[in-house]
Amino acid sequence: MKIGFEDEVPFHFQNSDGAVVGRDAEHLRQLLESVNCRANFVLMPWSRTLIGLKTGQIDMAMGASFVSKRTEYLWYSRPYKTLDHYLFVSKHDNRAKTADEFVEAGLRLGIVIGWHYTAKFRDMIEALPREQLETVETQDQLIQMLERGRIDGFLSNGFSFASSEKLTFTLQDVRSIEIDRTPLHYVMSKNNWSEDTMLPIRQKQKFLDLYE
Repeated sequence: MKIGFEDEVPFHFQNSDGAVVGRDAEHLRQLLESVNCRANFVLMPWSRTLIGLKTGQIDMAMGASFVSKRTEYLWYSRPYKTLDHYLFVSKHDNRAKTADEFVEAGLRLGIVIGWHYTAKFRDMIEALPREQLETVETQDQLIQMLERGRIDGFLSNGFSFASSEKLTFTLQDVRSIEIDRTPLHYVMSKNNWSEDTMLPIRQKQKFLDLYE
């Protein structure tokens, strides 16, 4: 079973030995083993994972928010966890208390190229003029830029921020503005799975939810 994933500590990532670990990866591995399937994790950007799911080159993925248009080529599992997402700003910066105020104040937002942003995150990004956006390749770069005052905020979840390697600037140094709470699902390619073959996983999932 080919599982498309990208490194997102602490949920699913490659450790120093090259093994795929993390709470979501272990949960999915356990779920698949319960229906006699073996997980073969393939590291790739989320955009490529979606293409692979659509063409059938990838069987399954983790941590997907629900997007109605993707039901044309994806089966969605029951939500297996809920994740809070925030706009992080410096704790000394009081110019914005909401996402709307951040946009209206003309503040600079940092985003990661190819990151899987939720619908409300995408709405916020699309509301900003191009000159208010700074794009980088990793979240660690965003943390450094916020610390140095090169951006005024960035979008993330608390788990990913707390797991960052750049710990000179931590959760103690920022203020969080909640953007949304998103249910996340496993998704499976309709090219490779029929509704009947989905049934065993849906039945087993009832007993293996992460955060219930």
